[in-house]
Amino acid sequence: MAITRLQSPIPRVRPLKVQDLRWPTTPLRVLAAPMHPGGVDVFHVLNGRRTDRHFRRLSERSLSTFLWYSARTRFAYVDASGRRFESKPAPSAGGCHPHDLLIIRPGRGGLEASVYDSRAHALAKLRCQTAALRRFVRHVADAVRPEQGTIVWLLAQPQRTENHYHFPESLLWRDAGALIGIMAVVADSLNLAFCPVGATGDPHITRLFRTRQDAYGFGGAILGGRVASRSTIARSMRLQAS
Repeated sequence: MAITRLQSPIPRVRPLKVQDLRWPTTPLRVLAAPMHPGGVDVFHVLNGRRTDRHFRRLSERSLSTFLWYSARTRFAYVDASGRRFESKPAPSAGGCHPHDLLIIRPGRGGLEASVYDSRAHALAKLRCQTAALRRFVRHVADAVRPEQGTIVWLLAQPQRTENHYHFPESLLWRDAGALIGIMAVVADSLNLAFCPVGATGDPHITRLFRTRQDAYGFGGAILGGRVASRSTIARSMRLQAS
């Protein structure tokens, strides 16, 4: 196997000032207040975490709670040099957080696609061609069938990291892995089905957005209600053992 060698990132003395890519979306719709799950032991979650490949429809309240604890912006600021920092649950090189989230879920009239605004904790409906959206979903389904689940996909804004680092490529991939890992732990803590997907999403992401600049997919996951709850599975395992 040929492995592409990526150069080591080097912090810039002065940040660049490349602006974010604006996704073609409608006005924001604030999500319902998240639930506040109590009594969750992180070590118990890590010990029992597993991947699910069957998904029930996800309620908006569950989606809100998942996004709140895995991807929302807790605070953000710009320092005197113009360097931008954000604080989110997942770690990110330099606090750049280069990945936005594309949310695709089944709706009454077909598929609904939105972009998550992590600062407002809101969804903005994506304006895109239905055919392009369906092609992207088929691309994901080639790896894992979404069934009634919700697709959560990483949309890279490489300039956020490039503004502060020379050779940022490896940081983008490491940030993507850290974010998906945090999402997996949060999903399991909420007793939700979660399965990372190996596909990147390209070139379908670029075709989906049809922007003047390239849009990049950095992988994602499928999220949904569990077909069998953890308590049901545990009880079934005990019966089999006896």
